[in-house]
Amino acid sequence: MEVTADEAGSRAYETETAESAGQKARSLPFEQVLGLVPESSRITSEIVRQLFSASPVGIGAAVLCALICTYVERAAVPLGDLLAWVILFLSVALARVGLVIAYQRSYSRESPSCHDWLRWLRMTAMGTGLTWGLAAILLFPPDDLPRQMILTAFLAGAAAAGALSNSADAVGASGFAICVIAPFVTHMLVREGDFYKVQGVFGLLYLGYIIAMIREVSRRTRENLVLRFEAAHREETLQLSTEQYRLLLNHLAVGVLHYGTDYRISYCNERLPGILRTSMESLIGRDVRRLSDRMILSTLERAMKEGVSVRYEGYHHATLGEFCGWISLVATPSRDGRGNIIGGVAIVEDITEHHTSQDEIRRLVFSDMLTGLPNRRMLLDRLKQALITCGRTGNYSALLFVDLDNFKTLNDTRGHDVGDQLLKQVAVRLTDCVRPSDSVARFGGDEFLVLLDDLRGDAEQAAARARKVGEKILAALNQTYMLSLSEHYCTASIGATIFGDRPVNEEELLKQADLAMYQAKAGGRNTLRFFDPMTQSAIAAQSALEADLRVAIRDRQLVLHYQPVVDSSRQVIGAEALVRWNHPARGLITPNDFIGVAELSGLIIPLGRWVLQTACAQLASWACRPERADLTLAVNISALQIRQADFVPEVLAIVQQCGADPKRLKLELTESLFVDDVEDTIAKMTALAAKGIGFSLDDFGTGYSSLSYLKRLPLDQLKIDRSFVSGLESDDSDASICAATIGLAHNLGLKVVAEGVETDVQCYFLNTVHRCDFLQGYFFGKPLPLDEFEQHLNQV
Repeated sequence: MEVTADEAGSRAYETETAESAGQKARSLPFEQVLGLVPESSRITSEIVRQLFSASPVGIGAAVLCALICTYVERAAVPLGDLLAWVILFLSVALARVGLVIAYQRSYSRESPSCHDWLRWLRMTAMGTGLTWGLAAILLFPPDDLPRQMILTAFLAGAAAAGALSNSADAVGASGFAICVIAPFVTHMLVREGDFYKVQGVFGLLYLGYIIAMIREVSRRTRENLVLRFEAAHREETLQLSTEQYRLLLNHLAVGVLHYGTDYRISYCNERLPGILRTSMESLIGRDVRRLSDRMILSTLERAMKEGVSVRYEGYHHATLGEFCGWISLVATPSRDGRGNIIGGVAIVEDITEHHTSQDEIRRLVFSDMLTGLPNRRMLLDRLKQALITCGRTGNYSALLFVDLDNFKTLNDTRGHDVGDQLLKQVAVRLTDCVRPSDSVARFGGDEFLVLLDDLRGDAEQAAARARKVGEKILAALNQTYMLSLSEHYCTASIGATIFGDRPVNEEELLKQADLAMYQAKAGGRNTLRFFDPMTQSAIAAQSALEADLRVAIRDRQLVLHYQPVVDSSRQVIGAEALVRWNHPARGLITPNDFIGVAELSGLIIPLGRWVLQTACAQLASWACRPERADLTLAVNISALQIRQADFVPEVLAIVQQCGADPKRLKLELTESLFVDDVEDTIAKMTALAAKGIGFSLDDFGTGYSSLSYLKRLPLDQLKIDRSFVSGLESDDSDASICAATIGLAHNLGLKVVAEGVETDVQCYFLNTVHRCDFLQGYFFGKPLPLDEFEQHLNQV
């Protein structure tokens, strides 16, 4: 019944398509009928074929008519005109014959060359028409009315015959008719006499009629071609669909069967016996009510009784074959033309593999592929459930964050395969350390999470139980591992957090455990640390300070203060530029409170750039004032700044843009710069020193105090740290260090700056006794804003 419905629908579709095609062809604009806009290459090719097929007869008829016309007009027309016209006509005819022969020999008559053939056909048609049109002039007997009428009849017939034979191509046919009649009409209209004028008018009317006829014939021709092509396409599609339908049923991945009202199988495709592992003969005619699987029978009966599609999925042990597995069954009622149910169609699919795959997908989604432990997704789900349980029962739970120590070193030295072996063994040991009700998950990399659920007692007792488990884990993980037949020792750092007494979400718990783990790392590793809210507060404060500092750099909340530097005669020879932060809420903040955050966050790069730009701009400003032109300015440079690849060109660009004298600029570096990549630092210092920029080694003696680099660095000064200066009055060691540093620097040809000078005794010891070159400290002036610093200069 379904096939009959399909056929009826197909016929209705064909009728509708034919009608719509006719309407579409009739509604084509005049320009498309004339061929002035692009059309289907297939239609064009067919028109070209028709025109060439009719060309031999048309050429022969035209030549015959031309010869008859010549014979009739021979006595009334000069012989020269007659011969010229005949030769011209035959030449055009021969050209048309040659074109036909070329077309017949061509192996490529389809698009795109069909448009070229059409253009040649139009040209030869118009050439033939123009030759007939010349006959109205060359063969026209001026004084012989009967022959004039005969010639007019020949021209009218030639125009009609040629237009009809070329009517499939409206452009060629219209052009032919115009070329034939237009010269005749023109000739008649220019001759004297009303008779000829009337003939000219009738010629125009005749031309209009022919063009209208051409348009209609061309439209019908194209309409017929469209209908013919669409009919052929529908027939081909129908044949293909029938074959595909047959092949589809037999090659579907599902089994299809049809059963009647008696529940006997009347048809099945080739796939169904394969699914049930039986033969088609054993299925055809089988009563499905005899199946032992009552769920399948119930599905088929519901489809018949309720008249709707019914779906069932379940495990099936086939009675009619050897199949055992998961199946999907969809039963749909089959109806006759009056809508009565006459049976049903069932689609059977073996979904055993799909069902197994779904189980595997669930395992992969919620499990770690390497260790087989639950992954982060499953742990977060269990953590969420634990939070709900804690809120309901009032009990505590704990989350342990386990991170293996020095795991990256193992991966880098012995390879990832060995690292994977360690992770697998760690997973086993972690699982052995906890209860079956607890959860162990791999968080990622060398990180594991342990959820200790339902810890009885109060918070202290829960923490004690969690600590006991954590110490058990540390001891277990600290045992020897056998990795690729060699022993390996590994420790772990564990961060723990207890929850249950306050509202918190799973992400927050992860952050707390992670933070505690990093505290364990900082505490020497191979240890356990519990989450400390004070540490979290400190980190939150640091994050807030970092955010404020970003705003400060953007909104120019930073200012420079200047601390005087004096020479041995206590004359101010320059200053050190020290940054201050004018916080809108906290007031003036010193560098000790924010430089560390700037270093950790990388904000020291834009901050240092601003300090350097401001200092260079101030040097340029002082250079314009004679009493300030000799002042130098020292700027502190961080290790992160000088390690930037573009440090040298950036410094030189700032100096040049500000117009500062590079000889008045001192860059102060700390000894920590020379711990890593000393050669790169020396190269950058040398490049800047070549431009006149000076360098001072700040806090000398407090860091990486290697004397070997002093003779290699392009330094101008050593700066004695304030810690030595402040103690030289009471500590002989500090005094000796200061004296030795001054002597060492002078022997190396370097100047010395002592910072932190606060008393006259310190000044006397450094300047008078040991000839320190420059002094800096509160004894000579504290760091001042620019206007106050310049007032200080005026006073001294």
